[in-house]
Amino acid sequence: MKYWIGAMTKQLVGELERLEKSESEVDDNVSQFHHVLGWDAAAEDFVPSAAIAAGTWEESLVASSSLFSDMGIDDAEEKVRFWHVDMGDLHGLDSPLVDNVRDVIMECRDFGLKVAVCTSDVRVSTDLALTKWNVIDLIDYSVCADEVKTPKPSSDPLDILCERSNVKAGSCIVVGDTTADTGMARNAGAGFMIGVLTGAGTRDQLLSTGADVVLSDIGEVPDFLRSMNLCGQ
Repeated sequence: MKYWIGAMTKQLVGELERLEKSESEVDDNVSQFHHVLGWDAAAEDFVPSAAIAAGTWEESLVASSSLFSDMGIDDAEEKVRFWHVDMGDLHGLDSPLVDNVRDVIMECRDFGLKVAVCTSDVRVSTDLALTKWNVIDLIDYSVCADEVKTPKPSSDPLDILCERSNVKAGSCIVVGDTTADTGMARNAGAGFMIGVLTGAGTRDQLLSTGADVVLSDIGEVPDFLRSMNLCGQ
């Protein structure tokens, strides 16, 4: 996503310069773009639960297109979507948040738990990432943003997973790192919500939006489930 912000910012600057905007106007417009998507240019990182991290690509593209149009850029939506596609499959190339992700998932499965993925990314990128991380064979169910009418924090994604797996929401343990995850768990009535800090959310954000507990690392999840007798063992 950092690459995406950098590349889209470069395209934006080029368009603004073609409109012969002043240097200060360009800087102001770029700052607006970064604010909307949740990018802290000074820290060179995303703000906690940034829109681009918690939301879907479609939401980021729509927000960017609308903003660029307001800045006077002609055919903004067409350009934004072309630039996005031209960057290739970004999330499919991401590295896992922890090195031992396969071990973590296998341990959860050994507890007798069904493992599902609910993501704000699209199906193609999701399958590429799961394959690259060598865990796709461990995932029982998955649902992506381009497969639901309303993505997280709506309850729709979890509702769909519950229907497919024949598991009630109240029996689900949701693990997530953004307020979109905690919001989905809360809205669906999930049995337990584990927030993790190996992502975009802060401890206070996750707790205030529905997390029952916050762990510093997703790799801590199996031990926590065991300690709280949440794994059926």
